[in-house]
Amino acid sequence: SLTNGQGTFNATLDTAGNQSIAVSNEFAGNIKGTSNSIEVSAAQVKKYVISAPSGATAGHEFQFSVTAEDQFGNTATVAYGGPLHFTSSDTLATLPGDTTLVNGIGTFDATLDTAGSQTISATNSSVGSLKGISGPIIVSAVAANHFVISAPSPETAGVGFNFSVTAEDPFGNLASGYNGTLHFTANDPLATLPVNSKLTSGTGT
Repeated sequence: SLTNGQGTFNATLDTAGNQSIAVSNEFAGNIKGTSNSIEVSAAQVKKYVISAPSGATAGHEFQFSVTAEDQFGNTATVAYGGPLHFTSSDTLATLPGDTTLVNGIGTFDATLDTAGSQTISATNSSVGSLKGISGPIIVSAVAANHFVISAPSPETAGVGFNFSVTAEDPFGNLASGYNGTLHFTANDPLATLPVNSKLTSGTGT
């Protein structure tokens, strides 16, 4: 309640932008008022938020964004630059060099080469505790362009053994969609080899 028609109170606003505070009488809703516009600025940067696509194709470039945010999820727009250093769970990834943000936001290009679930991380080069990591990016292999043959050694003449064949894309990923027919040859003219065969999900023994 008010005392002699006046009162002083405390409030905390968490969302950046133009905000206001409204008051109304608990029992007479027509008695009310609204404050002037209160410009709320973001607090100190606490994290990076990385937005990346949920899927990508090996060897194909895509864009992702980085936003510097305070603890309330506000974008730190006031001259917040970085510097940023990028890493990835994909050791073959092509990532941006060290760079800065413009008003707390940046858009960058990346290429992931290793199939599977990968991530991209950003770390402040000066403040190592200030960092962020993307959600999972599912990287798909491209078409097969070579076979990898794994055979045991040594072997004994006339004794059968198993060997495996794997279809791989240019980046060494399993090309699980390969459905071509294999024909086998050997530099041993007396070898007994498999008949023409297909792989199952890109592999065969």
